[in-house]
Amino acid sequence: MSARPPPPGHPDHRDWLLVEADDTAHAEGVLAALCDIFATRAGRAMLRALYASGRAARIARPAPTSPPNASARPADLAAATAAGRPTGQTAPDGAPLLGTGAGSDSLIAFDAADWPNPTAPQWASADALLFALLAEAARQVQGAAEPLGFVEAAAAEAAGEALAHYLAERGLPPITRPPP
Repeated sequence: MSARPPPPGHPDHRDWLLVEADDTAHAEGVLAALCDIFATRAGRAMLRALYASGRAARIARPAPTSPPNASARPADLAAATAAGRPTGQTAPDGAPLLGTGAGSDSLIAFDAADWPNPTAPQWASADALLFALLAEAARQVQGAAEPLGFVEAAAAEAAGEALAHYLAERGLPPITRPPP
């Protein structure tokens, strides 16, 4: 019996979600957060959307920073940005570059060991932050991202209702914006 082939235009069925880990502890932390995500209906729906996109999301350890940071960045900003929306970049002639909505692979910089973190109390758990990052990556692979990439202060808005459903399923507190 052979494995089911990926949908047309889809990356190899083994490559739609990659975890690049340079050590066992990092891999275990990311996989534990992914297991928590997969255990919920909201998590499975979001992972299915990523898979169905025909694009790949890679999770890698971010460069060390103080305080820690996490992000979801598209490989191609114009393709990840919703069609006709400004990307936040400009062409050499000064005109704004617009999104094409074609969709782009996404790189998620995330280390579960950094979360929760007292500098970002709105993220009560590592899996909640990874869910928000995966939700942003899903928008990028579908070509529906808003301009300027992932900004932590707007994470709850970027993930929208999916994050609220996920947090409720996990019994975690809702995300609130940190004070200015």
